[in-house]
Amino acid sequence: ILLGASWNIMAEIPNTDFNGSWKMNLDDPESTPMSNLLKAVGRSWLVRKMADSVTETQKITQTEMQMIIEIENSIRKKTETLVLDGSVEVKELDALGANAEVRTFWSEDGQIIINVAKFKTKDGKNATWTAKRYIVDDGKKMKQDHLLEFEGGKSYKATRVFIKQN
Repeated sequence: ILLGASWNIMAEIPNTDFNGSWKMNLDDPESTPMSNLLKAVGRSWLVRKMADSVTETQKITQTEMQMIIEIENSIRKKTETLVLDGSVEVKELDALGANAEVRTFWSEDGQIIINVAKFKTKDGKNATWTAKRYIVDDGKKMKQDHLLEFEGGKSYKATRVFIKQN
């Protein structure tokens, strides 16, 4: 009976609303470079340079179990769909230049979207890239914390900050 009561409480916690247009702010003091993470997975100097100098806009359309992200910058436009039920999908990830087993799910409190990608680097190392997306500053900012971990303990971190546009 207690478990059932606990489940009802969890079901009533609303998930964070990410809907809207978000513009990357590379000058925000909390924003940190992605280049070390990208270098660690074997991406070229040009890709690393672009990741730390080209801002993007993310237009997010969210439902309870899916998030559609239209990403646009001066170089490209693409759409990503995240299925938020924790199921495993195999996806080719641009940032990695590799296929990965990806799971995306809500944190227990419904405030953070967690995306976990497991893959092998070009040189055969097992790695996990975890990205956490959450809202701060009363809905004015969205942060994405990135953590790249390699088998054996080596890790890299980066943060991206986005400002709400509408």
